[in-house]
Amino acid sequence: MTAVAQADPFILTTSQIVAAKPQMAFKLISDLPAYATWAPFLTIVPAARQAGPGQLDFRIWVGKIPAPFVMAGEVVVSEPGRLIAWRMGGFGIRLLETFEIAQVRAGTQISHSVQCDGRLRGLIGKGLLRTYGGVMRALDAAIARRLALPKIRL
Repeated sequence: MTAVAQADPFILTTSQIVAAKPQMAFKLISDLPAYATWAPFLTIVPAARQAGPGQLDFRIWVGKIPAPFVMAGEVVVSEPGRLIAWRMGGFGIRLLETFEIAQVRAGTQISHSVQCDGRLRGLIGKGLLRTYGGVMRALDAAIARRLALPKIRL
């Protein structure tokens, strides 16, 4: 797994190669309700409040903070076996989280990026991404662990 790269101050990017088929990687990453079982610091569930179809609540536990950050979101792109992206946030700041999946000789390359946008990005975007970088690294490590398990059943 590569370290979090940051050419643009409002985009974080990681990349890792796992010894799994692209279909398995996509199935794991795109099964949003299952995150709680293999990445307990992140839960993604249908929106609790009145919302349109496809609306989700993202609950993210960061460090030693006793309560999760909760953000509304939705899947904005899904190309089975290749790409999934969701947008979360509101109130002038949003995060776009993207996973691109490609077959390589050694298995599957998973490129993971988080982009911050919105009217408040200049004010709080860098700090938000600095905090979210730890979540990204933990999520990448959880993906690698889960895909390395023998006889994984997804």
